[in-house]
Amino acid sequence: MKTIKTASGTKVSFEEFAEDIDIDYVDNVLLPAIERGNWNELESLAVISGSSESPVLFEQNVWDLSQIGDGYQTNRLLFNHSTRKSFDGYLLPRNIRNEIKCFAAVELLTDYGKYSYLSIVDTVSRLTEIAKHATDIGITSFSEIDVDTIFQLQENGLNINDKGNKTLSAINRLVQCQDTLPIQIEINKSLLPKHFNLVKSSSDQHFAIPFRIYFEMMNCAISEISEAYKNRVELEESIETYLEHSEQVKDDLTAKVRSGAIDLSTVIVDKSRVEAIERYFKHHGVLLVDNHEDDRWDGTWLGCVSGGYNGNNSAVWSKFSVKVGSRYFNHRSIFIEYIRNLQASATFLVMALSGMRIGEVYGMSPVYGAQDHIKIGVNTIYALTTKQEKLTLDSQTADDVFITNRTGFRAFHVLNAIHRPYRKRFKERSNSIFFAALTEVYHPRPIEKVGLGKTIRDTIKRVYKDTFVLNHNDVDTLRTSNPEHSSIPEVGESFPYKNHQCRRSFAFYLIGLELMDFPQLKQQLGHISIAMTRWYARNAHSLKKIFGEIKEEREDRSAKVMSRTYNKLANKERLAGGLGKSLLKEVIENSNYFEQELNNRKLSSRFWKEEIKTGKVHVHAIGKGMYCTKRQCAMRAAIDLSECTNCGWDIIEDASEAESVRMTAMRDLLILQESGEINGSSASKYVMDIRSAEKIMSDLNFPHEVFEIPDDVAQLIPVQNI
Repeated sequence: MKTIKTASGTKVSFEEFAEDIDIDYVDNVLLPAIERGNWNELESLAVISGSSESPVLFEQNVWDLSQIGDGYQTNRLLFNHSTRKSFDGYLLPRNIRNEIKCFAAVELLTDYGKYSYLSIVDTVSRLTEIAKHATDIGITSFSEIDVDTIFQLQENGLNINDKGNKTLSAINRLVQCQDTLPIQIEINKSLLPKHFNLVKSSSDQHFAIPFRIYFEMMNCAISEISEAYKNRVELEESIETYLEHSEQVKDDLTAKVRSGAIDLSTVIVDKSRVEAIERYFKHHGVLLVDNHEDDRWDGTWLGCVSGGYNGNNSAVWSKFSVKVGSRYFNHRSIFIEYIRNLQASATFLVMALSGMRIGEVYGMSPVYGAQDHIKIGVNTIYALTTKQEKLTLDSQTADDVFITNRTGFRAFHVLNAIHRPYRKRFKERSNSIFFAALTEVYHPRPIEKVGLGKTIRDTIKRVYKDTFVLNHNDVDTLRTSNPEHSSIPEVGESFPYKNHQCRRSFAFYLIGLELMDFPQLKQQLGHISIAMTRWYARNAHSLKKIFGEIKEEREDRSAKVMSRTYNKLANKERLAGGLGKSLLKEVIENSNYFEQELNNRKLSSRFWKEEIKTGKVHVHAIGKGMYCTKRQCAMRAAIDLSECTNCGWDIIEDASEAESVRMTAMRDLLILQESGEINGSSASKYVMDIRSAEKIMSDLNFPHEVFEIPDDVAQLIPVQNI
């Protein structure tokens, strides 16, 4: 075995691993038994015994190395093909399942296999899938598989031309290893796609997320994270309360199992888990119902029980209540759903605002993962640091620092607030791992990288289900960014979101909108060669055209606003706003204003387009018929009319926005008055909105009746504000 990691992520050599697995037992007992292929003999043996209280038994359908020594990787070897949500999934026949176990033992416990532990896990998964299809056509052993059989399996639905050709590679691995296994496979060459009249599969580049979907996701996630960041202390305390409550539920249920007040099958619904626990207790000579008399009971229980309980049977289950900001949670299921969604939003923002891969997000340090100590002038540079995801020339990674913005920095701290309470409960040497399995509340443990990626992807797909429905513009965007893609979805289908699309979209939009150049992007993405950077941002030139068209249209609209304003002045029409009234006064006082050459040119939109294009003039809309000429103005959505009536940067040509604000303020004021909930602060706010709107309407000579402030409301406000 080439590499395996401890629970803390540290790589260990095979020699170090051998110290925890009793290599003499493997060489003298296990491997000879595997060659003999006697299932009764093998199913009575341990695969890994060592000094662990939780040996890995051959008969088990799940091999978990996290219980060995001080704890190894949490990725488990699963020997039943998982086709549905259950502990064992699809139960493979005994013979073919045990053959896969023999293969896994040889690759894992000897230096025969030169592959990493994660590669072994993946190959076992592929072999169980092959075994599932083989069983469907009556094959019960890998010894019955040859090239003709693989053609049959392909016809039965087995995909042998998958990405990376991993299915054929799994069969090749089994063939290479067969001399040490109790099987003989009639295949004498390394299988390739061409042997089955297939072209070697080439992977499509990841889609750039369509502009509409991308920014709707971004806006929603920013809104969620901004609120959570403000309440991150309360968020962390709530999760701590949630986990403490989970411990109370667990203690209550286990006490009832020990005393016989409740049956084990009521606490743990899955029948196979119940049977495994009962066997484990019997193997250790401990009674499951011991009436709290055996000191070994707790250790035995912890040695074999993991996963969830049926908490509804606990007396403390309903005694749960937490608060995060303005949100109250009285149901555990609703709270954990909120936490899962929040985790997905924060992780999406970290990826979308830095270009990190999901694996690099997974590798962030809980302590040093986010930095804000770099200052350039008055600006703060925010950075995310991680363990390097890849480090070969082929994979193009050179650096492990990713620049982000303040929102990405805050998203990291929201993630940290979510996972810190879980990490406190990890086994020793595991608490340097950032991410926990959020649903493992009774026995908190780290989540695997693959599991984290799947959780984030599935949650985002569910949360943005409606947003992901593609329209014509979305499909056009997909065709533009990936014209050679083999399967561009149709209008009305759901966008096939994947986490790595955040990295592709990051590159595509930054280059396409000319917010970065290639050398900067190369450094940000950590690429060794600029060729890989150009591949990520390929076809972004098409976005430049779109961006140019949008910019052109924006300049045209702004020029028309200024031209229309001056034509109104020439026609002696009224304007409101500080700048509008100032211009009107200037024209009135100078009767020959538009006879002057420069001023006369101001009636033409062509003149203003040139001024706007060169940056001499800026215009943006703040409401219908309301425009601001100040670049730094932050008022876009929440308009405060009191700031616009006399602002020296504002031009108001339409009273409809003011009338709308006035009607809303009058209605809300009267509702609060009738309900007795009015106070000085709210009264002042609404009256100010009403009077500011009336001022604009008067300036524009818009007919209206002045609102009479009720006496009891007027008494709450200083006289000058009425």
